[in-house]
Amino acid sequence: CGRPEVSKPREQMRQYFRRRVFRDEPPAPTSMAVAKTFHEISAKLLTGEVLNFSSLKGKVVLIENVASL
Repeated sequence: CGRPEVSKPREQMRQYFRRRVFRDEPPAPTSMAVAKTFHEISAKLLTGEVLNFSSLKGKVVLIENVASL
């Protein structure tokens, strides 16, 4: 009583999801600098402008993670 036989296209789709969605493959190396504090980070807004978080220094900021799988 093992795992049921899976069709080849379905198995290929599973492997694709594992690689792309679940990130079974190691991330590509980057030469990006790592921010040490929140105020060193910036973000690109939907308008295309860049928001430097240093402009928020001294203000209350709520960070919400809206990413999902």
